[in-house]
Amino acid sequence: SAALALLLSVLLIWGPMQTVSAKEVLQRATAADTGRLAITPQQVIRQKVRVPEKPRLAPERTGRLESWKSTKSAYWETGPHTVNADLWHRYEENGLALNLPLSPPVLEAWVALAGSEPKASREGGSIEVQVASNAEGRARGLEECSFRVESRNWHVDEMTLSFENATFQIDEEESSILDRRDVPVDVLARLEPPEPSAAAPVIHAPSARRNAVPTVNLDDLEMTVRYELHQMGADLGDSIEISRSQSELVVNAWGVSSQRKDQLTALLANKPGVQLEFQSPANGHRNPTHAITAVPPRSAQQDNRLLAFFGGADAEENYTRGVLQSSTDILAHLYALQELAVRWPPGQDSNLSSAAKTQFATMVRDHVHGVQTGLSELTPQIDFLLKGFGYEAIQTIPAAGSTSWQATTASTLERARTLDHILRSLLTTSETPMNVDEALPKLKQSVQELESGAHELLEMTQ
Repeated sequence: SAALALLLSVLLIWGPMQTVSAKEVLQRATAADTGRLAITPQQVIRQKVRVPEKPRLAPERTGRLESWKSTKSAYWETGPHTVNADLWHRYEENGLALNLPLSPPVLEAWVALAGSEPKASREGGSIEVQVASNAEGRARGLEECSFRVESRNWHVDEMTLSFENATFQIDEEESSILDRRDVPVDVLARLEPPEPSAAAPVIHAPSARRNAVPTVNLDDLEMTVRYELHQMGADLGDSIEISRSQSELVVNAWGVSSQRKDQLTALLANKPGVQLEFQSPANGHRNPTHAITAVPPRSAQQDNRLLAFFGGADAEENYTRGVLQSSTDILAHLYALQELAVRWPPGQDSNLSSAAKTQFATMVRDHVHGVQTGLSELTPQIDFLLKGFGYEAIQTIPAAGSTSWQATTASTLERARTLDHILRSLLTTSETPMNVDEALPKLKQSVQELESGAHELLEMTQ
C-alpha cells in the first residue's frame, strides 16, 4: 500500500507534465512571468543577471549585469565589462534593448527569431526547452535559443543564446519590484528622461548653452562627471571629450549612439555647471580605440600556415575576431587610464575633495582590473597559437619598476599598442604583414612585457 501511495503521488505530480508540449511550456512560462513582473506606474523592476560568455576559440568570460524596467522604458547598467556591452548589442540589433534581459517579451522574441519547432525535456525539477534556428534565424546570426523553466511555478530562470561566434548564458540572480521612491535618482533619470517644457527646457540641441554656475567646484564636478560616465561604460571608446570653457565644464559627446545620447542628456543636460554638446570637434580628433565589428579578409600576403593550422577560413576568422576583441578591450581600458593619468599627473589631485579622490581611485582600480581581465582572456589565446607552432609558452618576467602608476600606464599602453599591431600584421590584411616565424617570437615577448606592466599597475593601485 505504501508503494502504491508513492506511485499515485508521482503520477499526480509528474503525470500531467509528461503531456505538456514545448509550446505549452512556453505559453505557461510567459503567462506566469508576465503576471509576476506586472507593475504600476509607481513601480520599477530591478533585475540582476550573471552572464557567462563563451566565444569560439577563446576562454570563457563572465559579466554581471543590472537592469531596470519601468512602465515606459528600460535601462541596462552595463558598466565597464565588455560581456555586458556585447550582450546589449545583440539585443539592440534585434530591437530588444528596451526590455529586461530575462523577461517574457524577450523570450518570445528570441524563440520567434529562431523559427523552428521547440523541443522540451525534463531535467530534475525543471524543464529544458530548445529551439534550433531555421535558415532565416541563422541568417540573422542566431544558431539556437534555449531556456529553463522551474516546473513548480513556471518561472524562467535561465536562457542561453547561441550565435555564430559566441554563446551567452543569462542566469537570473535576482528580480524584484521596487517602489519608485526606492530607486536611485540617476537610474530614474536614465529610465525616464524629463519631458521638454516651456518652463524648464531640456537641452537637446548640440549648440545650446546655459549660464555657468560660478559657485561650482569645477575640479570636483569634473571628477563626478567622469565617474558617472565611467559607471555607464561611456569612458571605454565612446567619442566623448571633456574640457573647460571659462567657468563651466564642456562635455562634447560627438559620434555616440542615439541611446547613449539620450542617457547623456538625461544625466548631464540640466546639471549645474555642465554644458553638453554633440558636435564633431574642429581639431578632427578621434578616439583611438574601436570595437571589432568585422575582421578584414585574408590577404594573399598572409602566411598560409595559419590557414592550415586552423583548418579553414571560418575557424581562423573566429580566432582572429576573438583575439582582436581581447586586445581592443585591453587598449580601451589603458586609453581611459591614460586620459586620467594625463589629466591628473602625480601630486595634481590636491584640489579634489575626499569624495572626488575616492571616485578617482575607484576609476583607476576599475580600469586596472579591466586590463587584468582582458589579459586573462588574451594570454591563453596567444599561448594556443605559440604551442601550436612549437614555441614555448608565455612566461612571467619581472616588472621594470616605476615611480608612479601614471608613468607605468604610459609604458604599458605602448606595449599594448605594439602587441595589437603585431596581431593585426599577422592575422589580417595589413600594410606591414608578418609571417608566423617573424610574428610569434615578437608576440610572446610583447605579451610578457604587457603582463609585467599590468602586474605593476595592479600592485601600485591596490
